[in-house]
Amino acid sequence: GQGMLGGVLWYGGLIAILIAGRVEGHAQVAPALSYGLSQGSIVIAALCGLIIWKEFADADAKVKTYLGLMLFLLVVGTGLVSYATAS
Repeated sequence: GQGMLGGVLWYGGLIAILIAGRVEGHAQVAPALSYGLSQGSIVIAALCGLIIWKEFADADAKVKTYLGLMLFLLVVGTGLVSYATAS
């Protein structure tokens, strides 16, 4: 059910990113932007798990701290790599 729907959505996003990477001319997406958007999907998936499905609602404060740190580092790292490839 939900797993299959998630797979279909992920595959649709993958196809969209691959198509956007092959477009030429004025509609071409910068590689840094394409990378940032593809890696941003990981952040969105993590936030959905944490906020919508409350996967770690009963976790210790230490675990929640690590989750917040992980999300922060992922966002910063993705931003830095996207910025580096854009320069």
